[in-house]
Amino acid sequence: MVLTVRENGTTKVIAFSGDLGPLGAPILRDFAHRPRPILVIQETTYGDRDHRSWAETIAELKAS
Repeated sequence: MVLTVRENGTTKVIAFSGDLGPLGAPILRDFAHRPRPILVIQETTYGDRDHRSWAETIAELKAS
């Protein structure tokens, strides 16, 4: 979600984002690039690690 505020001839953009996820997911759209914000508020479930590959995810699903 992007919030654009215009006041006194100045425009400010604030972006709110959840997990961007991996690109090329078969059931999810890839994230869209937005105008450069002055502030980004984002959840950080995977903030300290990368997503595993699709092959690893499928193997885990098959094993369960």
